[in-house]
Amino acid sequence: MRFTSLFIILQLFIKILHSQPGYDFSLIVKNSTTNLGNLHIGEAYYLKQYGAALFNVDSASNNGGIYTFNNKILYPTATRVFNLNGLNQLIFIDTGFNEVEIIINNVTPQLKVNSKIEKEHMLFLDQMGISNIEEQVSMEKLQAYVSQHPKSYVALFVLIDQMFNYRFAPEMKSIANKFDTTIKITKAFSYFKEQYLERRKFIDMNVVNDKGKTVRLNFHPNKFTLLDFWWVGCNPCFVDMQKINQKINGLRQKLNIISINTDTRERLKESKDRFAKQNLSWKSFWDFDGIMSQKNIFFYKYPTNLLIDKDGYIIATDIDIERLEDFIK
Repeated sequence: MRFTSLFIILQLFIKILHSQPGYDFSLIVKNSTTNLGNLHIGEAYYLKQYGAALFNVDSASNNGGIYTFNNKILYPTATRVFNLNGLNQLIFIDTGFNEVEIIINNVTPQLKVNSKIEKEHMLFLDQMGISNIEEQVSMEKLQAYVSQHPKSYVALFVLIDQMFNYRFAPEMKSIANKFDTTIKITKAFSYFKEQYLERRKFIDMNVVNDKGKTVRLNFHPNKFTLLDFWWVGCNPCFVDMQKINQKINGLRQKLNIISINTDTRERLKESKDRFAKQNLSWKSFWDFDGIMSQKNIFFYKYPTNLLIDKDGYIIATDIDIERLEDFIK
C-alpha cells in the first residue's frame, strides 16, 4: 500500500494593513515524493462576490517540491487545497503558524494536524457525529456547540454552509444570536445577518402576468405570502413547487403563494407552458431576467423564496419548504 505524504506548512505572518483590513499570510505546501502539477487554493465557502473572508483563487507550480502561496486573510476561515488530478482537501487556516500533513491513501486524503483551528475542526466533526463538515448537521447540536464556543470560526463556517446547502431553518436565527461580538463583526456574519436575520420591507415591484400585461404585485392583507422564484430549466424548482402544493391545503387560511419566473422575455411562452403542466392552485408572474426581484433578494442559487408577513416585511429568505409551518408560527 503506497502512501504519499504532503507536508503543508501554513505560515500566517500577522501584519495589520493600513490600506485595507486583513493579515498577510504565506501558505507553503511541501511534497517530497510526487509531482502534483499545479496546486490551487480557493475560498471554501460563499461565492467570490461575497468577499466574505479570504482571497482570490490562487495557484502555484512545483518548485523543488515546494509550493508557495501568498495573499491576505481577514480572519480564520476554511480553504481548499486542490489540483486537477483529484486532490481536493478542505482545511481551516488561522492567524499565526499552522501545520497540516495530508496523507493520501488510495486517493483518500487523511489529515494529521497541530493547528488550533484544525484541531477544533476535528473535534467538531466528532461532536456532531459526522465525517465531513459539509454533511447536514443537527440544529440542536449546532446550537449547543455555539453556546459552548461562541468565538468559533468553524461554527460560523458551518452555520452559513448549512444554509447554502440545506436551506434556511428557523433555529438558525437563535444560533446566530449566540455568537460572540468577534464573530458578529466579520463580513461573513454581516452578510448572513443582512440576508437572513434583519426584518426588511419588501420593495414593491411590477411583474408581467400570463397575458403579457404589466401589473403591480399585490399581497393578501391578512395572510403571509411566499414568493417562489423559478426558471424554466430548474428541475429542483418544480420539486419545490410540488412540496408547496402538498403543504398548502392545511395553510390556505394563513398563506398566499405566488411564483415568479426570472427567465428572459423570449422564453415567456415556453415557461408559461411548463408552469401550466405543474397543475398548481396559484399563479405565476414574470420578472424578465430577475431585474425587479433582485431589489429584494440576491440570487445565488435556485430554487429560492421569500416569506413575507402580513405587514409586508421579509421575515425569511430561502426557507426549507419542509419547515414552512414553523416559519409561519
